[in-house]
Formats: sequence, C-alpha cells, structure tokens
Amino acid sequence: MKYPFESENIIDVTKAPYFADNTGKTDCTEVLCRIFDDLLSREREGVEQTRRDLLEKSNNGEKNIFIGFEARTKKGFTYVIFPEVTPPARIIYFPNGEYLVSDTVSYRAKDLFNIYKSQPFYTLTRGIHMMGESREGTVIRLADHSDGFEAGKCKPILAFTMDERACEVERSNVSQMNTCEDLTIDCGTNPGAVGLRFVANNAGRVENISLKAKEGSVGLELAVGTEGVFRNITAEGFEIGVRTRMSSICVYDRLSLDVKTCGVLARGCKGIFRKCASGNAPFLDYGTEESRTDPKSHGTYCFMGNAEPFADDPMGNRFYFSAEPQALDIPRYDTPLNAASCACVDDFGAVGDGVTDCAPYIQKALDSGKPYIFFGSGHYLVNSPVHVPASVKLIDFMFCDLFAGEALQRGDFGAFLVVDGETTEPLCLERLYAFEQFCGHFRFIEHACKRELRMRDLHTQATAMYYNTVAGGRVYTDNCVCTTGSYFMSISLARHGMVDDYYNEIPFEFHGQRVLSYNLNPERARLEVLNDASDLTVYGLKTEGPGTAIQTINGGVTRVFNNSSAIGSDQSTLPLFADDKASKTEVYGGLAFGIGQDPSLEFRRIYAKEGAPDLIRREGNPFLFDLNAE
Repeated sequence: MKYPFESENIIDVTKAPYFADNTGKTDCTEVLCRIFDDLLSREREGVEQTRRDLLEKSNNGEKNIFIGFEARTKKGFTYVIFPEVTPPARIIYFPNGEYLVSDTVSYRAKDLFNIYKSQPFYTLTRGIHMMGESREGTVIRLADHSDGFEAGKCKPILAFTMDERACEVERSNVSQMNTCEDLTIDCGTNPGAVGLRFVANNAGRVENISLKAKEGSVGLELAVGTEGVFRNITAEGFEIGVRTRMSSICVYDRLSLDVKTCGVLARGCKGIFRKCASGNAPFLDYGTEESRTDPKSHGTYCFMGNAEPFADDPMGNRFYFSAEPQALDIPRYDTPLNAASCACVDDFGAVGDGVTDCAPYIQKALDSGKPYIFFGSGHYLVNSPVHVPASVKLIDFMFCDLFAGEALQRGDFGAFLVVDGETTEPLCLERLYAFEQFCGHFRFIEHACKRELRMRDLHTQATAMYYNTVAGGRVYTDNCVCTTGSYFMSISLARHGMVDDYYNEIPFEFHGQRVLSYNLNPERARLEVLNDASDLTVYGLKTEGPGTAIQTINGGVTRVFNNSSAIGSDQSTLPLFADDKASKTEVYGGLAFGIGQDPSLEFRRIYAKEGAPDLIRREGNPFLFDLNAE
C-alpha cells in the first residue's frame, strides 16, 4: 500500500538520484539546482516537440493549424504558448533537517521560453511545487557572508524565476500553479539577501513559511503579475517584509512581519490583507517619490477586520475596510495520514499513461472505504463519471493531469466527479492541474448532495469546474482556476471536435449555496460565474475574456472584495457584473483592463465614459463600489 510520500510524484531530495545532505554540513546548492533543471527541462522539450509537430503539418501544406487551444500556426507564425501535453507533476519534498546553501537555489537553464509569433517569449516556469516536512523542522540556510549577497544587492536564496527583470516588468504570464509550503528559509548574516522570490500566474500558494535573517533585504519578493494565496507567513530581521509590484490579485492571510523599514512595499497592486501586522514598522509603503506620482503605481487594498482604517491616500491608492462578514478560515483535512487511512488509485489498476480508461479503477479506490484517496504520476484518462461516497474525506490529485475520453468530451455525462455521498463530514478536493486534454461539454465536479465541499489548488484549463444539483450546501474554494480553453470565438476548436457554442459552458455555477472563495479565477466564457439564489463572497476575483464575470439572480447576494478583470479589446457589449431585480451585488475595489483605448479605468469611470460598453448592468439594488470616491 502506497501513501503520499512513497508516490512517484514525490522527489525526496535526500534520496537517489540527488542525495542532498540535510545535516547542514555539506553545501547543497548544486544538487538542488539540478532538481530544478531536471524538472523544467521537460517544459522546454515539450515546447520544442510541439513546434516540430506544427512545422511538419505546415510543410505538408496545411494552413491555420491548431494543436489544442494554445498551440497553432496562423498566418505563417508559430505559437506554442504551452506544450501540447503538460509534463507529469513532481513535488520537491524536503524531509526535516538543515540544507546549507551558498548561492541561489533555482534553475540554471537559459532557454525556458514558450513561442509567440515564432520567437521565444515568456519564461515557462510552471508547476514548481516545494514542500517541507514541517515549517519548524525543514530549514534552507544560506551560509553567512556568501558571495553576491552583500549590502545593496537583492539576491534571492530560493527563486521561482531567475529573470532579474521579473520584479519590475512582466516576464511571464504562463507560470501557473506554483507552490511553496511548510519550511523555513534562513538568510543568516547576508544584508543583500532575499528569502524567497516567487512567481505564479492565475493561482499560486505560499503557506506556512518562516523567513529569517540576522541581516537581510527582503523576506518575500513577488514577480510582476503574480496571483495567489499567501497565508501564515512570518518574516523577521529584514528591511522589508514583502515587496511586490503590479500584482494582479494576491490574498494575504496572517502575515507577521517583524521588519525594520516597512511590512509591504507595494506599487500598482491589488491586495487583500487579513490579520496582518508589521510590528513597529509602517505596514504599507509605495516606494520612490516618482512611483508615488505615477498612476500606474497606484493600487487598491482591502483590509479585513482591521481595527484602525487607513485614511485615503493622496497619491491615488484606494483603501477598503470590512468586518469579516463570515468565517474566513477554510479548514483542512488534518487527520494523520498512514497506510491504514490511504489508498492510491494506482493500486486499484489506474495507470497514468493517457490511454487506459481509469474511471473504473478510480471508482474502486473511492469505494475501498479508505478516507484519503490520492493519485500517482502521469495523465489519467477518464471516460465516465465516478461517484464519491460518504467514506471519502479527501481526494488529493497530487497535481496530476486528467485526459477526457470521447464520451465525456461529447457531453454524454454531466460531470466527471459526482459528490453524492451524503454525510456531515466535509469533503476536501486538493491539488489538481488538469490541462488541455481534459476538455469538452461536461463539468469537473457535480455537487449532488448537501455535504460541505472544500476545494483547494484546483486548476482546469479547458473545462468547466463546478456546478451543484442539490441546494443548501456549504462550499469553500481556495485558489481555484477554471478557463474554458478559448475566448468565445471559433478558433482553436477543430482539434477537439468542439462546436462554436463551447463558450456557453459556465466555469462555476452555484445554485442555492453558501460560498466563500479566496482568489477565484474563472476565464474566457460568456458567463464565468452564475450565482443563482446563493450567498457568494469572493476575496480576490481575477477574470479574462469579454464575458460577464458574475451574474446574480433569484435573490442571490454577491460580494467581491478586490477584482482584476481583463475583459478583452473587442468592445464586448456584455456587462462585467449583472444582477436581476431581486438580487444584490457589491464590488469593493479593483480595476478593469482592455476597454477601448483606455487600458486602466476604475469602475466608477468605466460606465460613465462616453462610448464605453455597459460593464455594470444594474437591474436590482444599486452596486456598491469605490467607497472612497467622491
């Protein structure tokens, strides 16, 4: 019987072939960098193979070629935004101990790019998962006075991007679902050290992390365009706790920043802060005088339950304050894991080869009576629904990929994962990265009972994620992403046999539910979230595509705290938010982009601008927005 840390998904850095020393006696820098290179080289190889496939079809006389949604040849140019098949997931696991390093731990390769208009474009650093055995017991320590970490430098110890400009301008928007959890980074005495440089687009997570320094520059540095959840993070001894510029949506929950200069140095950000503190240092600063007067550097900030609200910022930043309207803590499955409580779908016959129909074997694992079900490595093809009984408490996909069989793609079934085992025990679904081969006219989840559902770190790139057929349930979504694979245009659909109405699939539908979401990211559908008679609170909403972000009907209530919407440049007539006369929508803070010729307009100005599309359809109660505006 397997359990998670014996899974093929796990790279134990102390075991073969890497044998990193966790006694603190031997420098581990080179071996840890080799792990990064080995993982990310697969992305480079996938891009190159997809490029060759496109060129081969072009040489055979085919034009306007599509391989999936994000790889195509059009007008003679090659686009490989992502490889056709995502590499099998791996989790870099650090058993307890001390890992001594003397330089930045990251990849060393220089050619990790996708292709846009036949040229290298964005850095493709996605699916990097680092996890320690425990926050207190797993320590990555930089040797004191290491070269390159002198005063005046800003050099990271652990880096999810090695592009030096990534923290000033956008260098990637394809670094999806990166995570770093349960460890300590100790900068020692290195005044130019940055503890962790992190990038994640759409969704990412940094949680249960301690950042320490006797002398250090920055605890946590976020690259431009980073989105995600940052929870239970401490930083002590640094000049600055968190530095970020032009982030999209970041939810900060329980930051404790015992630093010298400022807690958060932010420019042009949209942040939500809950239970955050910075000791005696100011919590927020905006950088240089030049940045203070640059409109592009201004942000919107929501504070949850803060006792002393900030005043309006004269430089153009906006602040919003709210008591916590409902419980914000999303409980996790915390039962100790052991062989007696775990079941791996592979042990019941599932094979992640992308060919074998694994649905019957997954069902056997779910019916085994084990409370904890997890997946192995690879691409699991499924062609029929599986049902989750009451005995299952958690399904951990371990960031594996799913492929949809022909019957699922056609829409012969409503959903793949049917939650219909009624019980008072909550069900947790975690860590899925299902990419382009998991697509079609179906949903990932059908919630067919009142059982409480907790969804964490789920990403479906090309199919709708959730709907419910039984009302009255409680739903948590924490760092969940769903795109429908294409804007609502006919491009890119031929390979999968899709018809042009594919954009009518709704990524998230809530019918009569109570819903709390952190960092919700639906994209590219005509309607991205339907609130039908539900109570929906969203802390951090990021959308793309020219569709309506949230429609609220039948007496539903929607609250959105901080929103980032890229609604496209096609002058769509669809509103960004809509409700009916019986419903209510409240939007606090945020920006929309790509409207006409003006790329950055606050909500209050959008619908007042002559000739602008009607982004706010107000049939019912007036929208609440921009509470500090005149």
